[in-house]
This record gives sequence, structure tokens and C-alpha cells, in this order.
Amino acid sequence: MNKKFNVCLLSFGMSGKVFHAPLIKDNPQLNLYGCLELSEKKVHLSYPNCISFDNYEDILNDALIDIIVVNTPTYTHFDYTLKALKAHKNIVVEKCFTSNLEEALLLQDAAKNSRSVVSIYHNKRWDRDFVTVAKAIQENLLGDIVQAVFRFERYKPGMNVKKHKEDTNAGSGILKDLGSHIIDMSICLFGMPISVFANIYKNRTGSLVDDTVLLSCQYPKFSVQIYLSLLAMEPQAGFYIQGKKALLKMNRADKQEVLLSQGILPSQPEWDNTIKPAEIYYMNSDNSLDNYLYETPLQMHYGHFYDAFILALETNQKPVIGIEDGIKVMRIIDAAIKSSLQGQVIFL
Repeated sequence: MNKKFNVCLLSFGMSGKVFHAPLIKDNPQLNLYGCLELSEKKVHLSYPNCISFDNYEDILNDALIDIIVVNTPTYTHFDYTLKALKAHKNIVVEKCFTSNLEEALLLQDAAKNSRSVVSIYHNKRWDRDFVTVAKAIQENLLGDIVQAVFRFERYKPGMNVKKHKEDTNAGSGILKDLGSHIIDMSICLFGMPISVFANIYKNRTGSLVDDTVLLSCQYPKFSVQIYLSLLAMEPQAGFYIQGKKALLKMNRADKQEVLLSQGILPSQPEWDNTIKPAEIYYMNSDNSLDNYLYETPLQMHYGHFYDAFILALETNQKPVIGIEDGIKVMRIIDAAIKSSLQGQVIFL
């Protein structure tokens, strides 16, 4: 019989409630053993058998805990993860991996002296829209890429009720929040760029943190443009990828966050993450434009992250998304911040 792993969350806010606890519950090899709750005690309302811990030291010293999920604000990731490494716990770290590249590299060094398996929770690799785009590129439907545009845009002109997202701490801002997802997607599809150039703005009235980012990642023969905004009244296609053979347009339409927030689990028949197909445009021999719909039958969901993490634990292999992946994202984020401050291209 396969081992069942005890998991402890470090927060039961939206991340814990929506993106972790339901998937842990839905996995027969995982048990939601505990949760760190420093103030309000509420995890027991949803998970009566889950232990509420008052301090982190008790979690680190509990021999029954196999996995710690560091789903706290980004600026706390380094300290929590470093202590978990020293305690030889296996660790899932929410994106953004750390506040900066230096912290990420320090954790990489610490991990070499630990028995821990560490993975970064870039769950949007399992978004249905991204999986569709990745499959089209893998099948060479577009030909050699000449331009890619990724957008993650919302219209939220007001301040976030979560204070840590609006405070000027080391982990705040849209670049390290939504941006870390899109940068990870870009790396997955195209690898690391040669250089980056960025403009980072604070456009909302009274905003103390960045809410608009224009990031250009340069490759030998094409560029990837990343647009992030909290002031987009009419968001455009989430993916716009031009190849020599065809153009792909795809809306950002994955519904997993909504389903999970409604209490619907991937294993339940009510789970329905079908989305509109991508549109692929191509030029006919007479220079007329034509198009067709493209979709993938792959039924991906965020629970596959934990499946992959369990496999890494059982086989002593590297996780699908490891520390190296987190470092790559942080390298680009740090370079983007430097580029915006200096107004120049930063080579990686």
C-alpha cells in the first residue's frame, strides 16, 4: 500500500482554502494534518480533524508531518522555507518562490545539505488554456515562432483587502504575483531569454506597489512580450503567438479557481473545466486568411501538481517544478526590476 503523507499548511487564507486544502483532500495519498493559525482559528470549520498550530516550531518538531506548504506572503517564504529545510521537511512553496534572486540561491545552497524535496507551486502550468497553447507549439502547428504575447489583465482599480499585497514589502506587486506565473509559462515554452527590458508602473490611485508591467524577453530570433495590468477594462487574448506557418490566439479561460472556490473537486462528476478552443489562423496560397479551432483532449487540473510531488517523494527524483525553476523566474524578475529602474536592457 502506498504511503500516506501528512501535510501542514502555513496559512488558511484564500491560497489554503482554494488552491491547496481541496486538492490535498482529493488526493488519497495526502492527509491535511495541520495548519499554522497565529490569530483566527478557522481551519477546523472546514476540516474538523486538522490540527491548528500556534507556532511554527511545533510544526518543525512534529515528526508526523511529512510536507510543509509555505503558502504565506512572499516576503516570508525565505525564512519559513529555510527553517523547514533545516528540519528536513519536504516543502511546497507558493509562487513567487522568494522575494529576490539572492534568497532563491541561498535556499538552493541550503537544500544541498537537506534531505528535503522542494517544489514551487506554479499551478498554472496545469491551466487548460496554457496546456492547449503548449500542445500546439509542441506539434509545430505554428512553425518557427517570430513573436509571442502573453497577457494577464484584470480590472481592479481599488486596493486589495489583503494588506500584504498593498504594503511596500519585499514580495508585493503584480510582477511577483501574477507575473511569476506568466514568466514561468514563458520559460516552459521557450527557455531562458538572452535579455530583458521592462517598464514597471504604479497606476492605480494611491497604489504603493506596482500594478502595471510591460516586460520584453529577447530570444535569438524572436521576443516574448508580457503585459500585466490591474486596470484593463477589456482584457485582450491571454496568448497571441505568431509563427511562420500560423497565428494562435487564445483567451485566458481556465475555470479551476472558480470550481475549487465552489467546493467542486477534480474527482467529482460536477468538475467541468471545458473552455473555448484556441483559434489558429493561417494564410492560403491566394493570400486570403483562414482559421480553424484547436483544442486538446488533455484533462489537466491542479491536482496533478501534487501527483507529481508525491512521485518525486516516492522515487527520490527531482520534482517537476524544482528550486532551479524558481531561480529562473527570480532571475528574470530581478532583471526586470533593474531594467525598469535603470531604463536599459539587462542581459542574463
